[in-house]
Amino acid sequence: MLDIKQLRRDPEGVSTALARRGMDNASGSVGALLERDRARRDALREGNDLKSLRNRVSRRIGEVRREGGDASDEIARMREVGARIGELDAAVADADAWISDALAAIPNVPDARVPEGGVECNRIVRTWGEPAELPFEARPHWELGQSLGILDLAGGGRVSGSGFYVLGGRGAALQRRLIDWMIELHAVRHGYRELRVPYLVKREAMTGTGQLPKFAEESYVTRRDGLWLIPTAEVPVTNLHRDEIMRGDSLPRKYVAYSPCFRREAGAAGRQVHADQRARAARGRRPGILGCPDLRPRGLGSRSRPVAGGFELLHVQRLSGSTSEHQIPENTECLNGVRTYAQWFGACAAEADGRTAGDVSAARRFGASSRGACAGRRIHADRSRRVRRRRALPAAWRTIE
Repeated sequence: MLDIKQLRRDPEGVSTALARRGMDNASGSVGALLERDRARRDALREGNDLKSLRNRVSRRIGEVRREGGDASDEIARMREVGARIGELDAAVADADAWISDALAAIPNVPDARVPEGGVECNRIVRTWGEPAELPFEARPHWELGQSLGILDLAGGGRVSGSGFYVLGGRGAALQRRLIDWMIELHAVRHGYRELRVPYLVKREAMTGTGQLPKFAEESYVTRRDGLWLIPTAEVPVTNLHRDEIMRGDSLPRKYVAYSPCFRREAGAAGRQVHADQRARAARGRRPGILGCPDLRPRGLGSRSRPVAGGFELLHVQRLSGSTSEHQIPENTECLNGVRTYAQWFGACAAEADGRTAGDVSAARRFGASSRGACAGRRIHADRSRRVRRRRALPAAWRTIE
């Protein structure tokens, strides 16, 4: 939410910035808000003056009564003053509510470096790697997932309705491994503090992160308790220090949390998309940095680097079929699990596409080194059986097979 002091100080600058962001009638909205703000301050000033007058007159009335005099005229006048004060207080309260709602509906101003226009005006700031060049026609993820038996759209629909899905077997295990690895990456390597946050929050928390009132129709709420299901872990993480005054030398504070993400989404940016691309209960891992305004640009950069680095370490494009010569430099158990399952999917996808895998390692065919995805846990495919493990998995893995 914008600080109203910023609007008072530079209404034209704010209006111009909001227009760059694409807000309709930005100048009119800012002007109406400032006009209401001026009326509120006038009413507040008059009310305070009348309260001060009432206090002075009340003391005089007390003195007159102690001396045995008649103060009926002053008492009658103060009744009128009291009624006027009540009217002004009500006007101030009404203006406060209106201004609060209006500020909540006005988006933040964009950074001056953000290019003006739609998505076609976006600039590529940084690239890494090359897009995968698959030796076969790629299949959509919902088809591939169902053919591998790891994605159950029909089951999710029977249980919860459209927009839901069930991950099973190696699909569920892969998701768990990805969550563990990304949390570990941020907590251990980048110094974030891991949090386990509530999934139900107060209305004030949703408002504080800009979810309300704009996205009220896309959010879920429990009517009895008035608690909202979080659309992202950002909501509880950001509100951890709401209404606190924090010492500057304690900033920035870096947190990372995982949570389900509950929200209604018929499509992405207005476009209808297939099934589980935009699920009602998605999964999210959210890194966050809390800092003061003068640290904001540096903080955003320090958050984007670990996020981008995570994708680089994962080598997403190679796991899906790229022949890149780069090797994943991480050797953690979580990442090894992610790669093992991803390469199993790749081997199955190759055979589902009608190609014979033979006795060639799936990890080798999909770009890994000759040592395989994980030392001692290579995956092979042959004609008689799609996937055969040459060596046993650790005990912790065997429980999920």
